[in-house]
Amino acid sequence: MCLASRQHDMPDTFSGGMQRRLVVARALLHEPRLLFLDEPTTGLDPQSRRAVWEYIRSISGRMTIFLTTHYLDEAEQLCDRIAIMDHGRMIAMGSSQELKDKLSGSTIYQIDFSDDAGRYAELLRGMACVKGIEISEQTVCVELACWECLSEVVSVLNGAPVKRIALKERSLEDVFIDLTGKKVRE
Repeated sequence: MCLASRQHDMPDTFSGGMQRRLVVARALLHEPRLLFLDEPTTGLDPQSRRAVWEYIRSISGRMTIFLTTHYLDEAEQLCDRIAIMDHGRMIAMGSSQELKDKLSGSTIYQIDFSDDAGRYAELLRGMACVKGIEISEQTVCVELACWECLSEVVSVLNGAPVKRIALKERSLEDVFIDLTGKKVRE
């Protein structure tokens, strides 16, 4: 349901997502040169979220937009420059790619097994070039000291029921966790 169809209704009768769309629409109505959007897609359904993203993209060349968000995929999709804040201070700033390039030199591969992933994870854990391993069901994410170590991993897994090996792309979430720590804080 779009806002136009509810133009005669009081906003307090709108759903949470519709109220959020109204707030964004009000902010954009007068086409400001500088626009602050604080968590603009919180509480929106996927279709509304995409519509807001598309609209923000369409106006991005006509005004300066400051966007605060906890959704790092949103920052990656919409922002030319990203600042990461921690405890009220900026700890990193750059484009999405610049921030990802600052991560440590290790390479992470995702290995999908048809069965017995735990057994093969233990084999990999004993290798000198393996810096870390995470297991989730039949998938093993292995952090290697360098990409050249992949040939050693493939040799160790020779004959294993491997369905797929893929380079795991680093995300802004990886950057955020690397910079701020893995533990949940108050």
